[in-house]
Amino acid sequence: MKVERYISVYQKDTEKIVSEIRIDHLISFEKLKQVFRPYKNDPLLYMVYNITQSRAKKLQKIIEMKFDEDNFIYQLDCYQAQ
Repeated sequence: MKVERYISVYQKDTEKIVSEIRIDHLISFEKLKQVFRPYKNDPLLYMVYNITQSRAKKLQKIIEMKFDEDNFIYQLDCYQAQ
């Protein structure tokens, strides 16, 4: 099964999704595992992971993306590729 990983961006006050940014081409799976440290029952990072301020700082060192935690909520999502 092939998967694609995205950073989903939600408006903080409404929790409506405003953007999904595909990141597979920007960061390797190995680097993602260093940033998110998979749960024991999720070694392939299939589950949703909140992007905390500390994770955002780590991601910014790898991909060119600015995080605005005052206005948006970010999470790592994984979808089956079609």
